[in-house]
Amino acid sequence: MFVGSFTALDLWGMLNVNYPKDDPALLSAVTVISLGGAAALFGYAFWKRGKAAVQGVAVPLLIFAASAGAAFSPWLVKNASEAVRYGSPIHVGTLLNGTLFPVPADVRTVRTESELDAIDRINADAAMSASGKTTNEDLGRYFGYENGINNYLKLPFNLTYQRNQPGEYTEITFVFLVFLPAAFVFLAYRHPAFALAPVAVIAFEYFYFFNPYGSVALTKFFSDILLPGGYLVIAAITLLPLLGFHFALEKNHAHNERFLANLAFLCFYGFVFVIAAYGIVWYGIAVYVLMFAAIALSLERAVSEDGGSSQGGFLTALTVFAIVMTYFFQSAIPHGWKNFRGAGFSDYKASKLSQEEAIFASHPDYLPALATLNLKGGTGLVDRIVGSISDPATKAIVLENLGNDRGVDKLQQILDQMAETSPESVSGIPPERIRTMNSEAKKARTLLFESVLYPKPEDRNGETIYRIGTFLTYFISENRKRYLEDSLVQSF
Repeated sequence: MFVGSFTALDLWGMLNVNYPKDDPALLSAVTVISLGGAAALFGYAFWKRGKAAVQGVAVPLLIFAASAGAAFSPWLVKNASEAVRYGSPIHVGTLLNGTLFPVPADVRTVRTESELDAIDRINADAAMSASGKTTNEDLGRYFGYENGINNYLKLPFNLTYQRNQPGEYTEITFVFLVFLPAAFVFLAYRHPAFALAPVAVIAFEYFYFFNPYGSVALTKFFSDILLPGGYLVIAAITLLPLLGFHFALEKNHAHNERFLANLAFLCFYGFVFVIAAYGIVWYGIAVYVLMFAAIALSLERAVSEDGGSSQGGFLTALTVFAIVMTYFFQSAIPHGWKNFRGAGFSDYKASKLSQEEAIFASHPDYLPALATLNLKGGTGLVDRIVGSISDPATKAIVLENLGNDRGVDKLQQILDQMAETSPESVSGIPPERIRTMNSEAKKARTLLFESVLYPKPEDRNGETIYRIGTFLTYFISENRKRYLEDSLVQSF
């Protein structure tokens, strides 16, 4: 049903999946076959399980969908009305992302029509090439640049060992690589021989990820499997555990029922994560939660009465505890302490700084750039800010220090110094006078920041601009309407 609906609604591109957009016959066939297969499977489930069982799944699902729809409806209504207002087509893309207003690049003065057509064809391709390499550098540094389907199949290893993108924020630890196959040994199998399957997975991990000879041979084999056909291989490998455990585990067993229910979602969602998330860890939060649940459900039986002797259960629990605590004391706790010591925005969190003050405290170089980008030239902002100061003595000090310089960065410098001056640090001036200066300077600084970040309509700059980095973008007024399209540099 997922494959059929995503193909019918042309949504694969939103997942940056490589698929033949220019073959409508193939896409129609995939849609019909997938939705037909879904109908057959739902019909079989209805026949096999009965009406009550199907209702037991359908009713909670409908309740969840209605609740989620209600929560998202304001956003969807806003995006739909925006699309109607600006004449954009209403489809899934505009409903999710709203209507963007990139200024189209006109490069006809430096490119012929045939060259532009060729560029359009290149840009129309998916972000993932047939060789399995992404054309997006920002995503490639998380994903890697190996050929074929190796980047997908090596994700467990690459993420665990941080081969492509190191850093605390991308660390998922070794817990999953160690426990996922090993914990499955303790499930209630129909025959003890089936417990060898997880052992085989561990052996495959060793030869593919660690053994130098096996890794070279398997990497070469998977590098020859190209996309989009390679997605079928990835799907088979990702979904194989679900099929295997369904037939290998004991039927009507409480532990197994819970394990399989969790595994169904883990395998399906894991497949989507593998093909669409480029190895970006935080896109897969649900995957890791489900993995923890799979590990817990597997080990639950190992320490339960029907899983074996009490001594074996105790030793298993002790081993698991030792491994997990080793991780906490070697990784989580040191990282947590390091993060605590280096925590940013502490003054904002303690309410010592407002949101606007915190922005420019952490990015002091942004003010002159944002004043240029957000405000029309010649708005007299500095003079207006100085004019807003009600205390004559404070205003006189600001004007004296400004001189002929009417730059916003110079004004911020003066106001910062006046706002932070301590009454105890100045001799010969009453403390009350210093506190008045502090208060006036802070108010003027707040007005300065707000005027730059949220300019009034009559002061707002409407000129088109090139995209500038990532973070500065968030503070540029009306940036959704003013950007030249991102492909402009590529076109040139």
